[in-house]
Amino acid sequence: SNLMDEGIRSLMVITPIVYAPKNQLGWLSDIVHLNPMTYLVGFCRDVLTQGTFYEARNYLICSLVALVFFLFVMRIFKASESRILERLINI
Repeated sequence: SNLMDEGIRSLMVITPIVYAPKNQLGWLSDIVHLNPMTYLVGFCRDVLTQGTFYEARNYLICSLVALVFFLFVMRIFKASESRILERLINI
């Protein structure tokens, strides 16, 4: 529980949700630039608040990678769903 709390707190720091990605320290800006959540959150935030597109190309790339990852994981889940359900029932 504490590990998850710390992980989410760290994700909040390296994902510019409440601050603009341009207002950062040198090393933090490198981490934020590599974080794919920056583009997913920043694009939606800027469209809603300013009516502009924040890094539209990077947003599309991150969205496509997230979609492919989701479909891959969904396929794995569907293939192992019965075994997972069996283990949950037998606990």
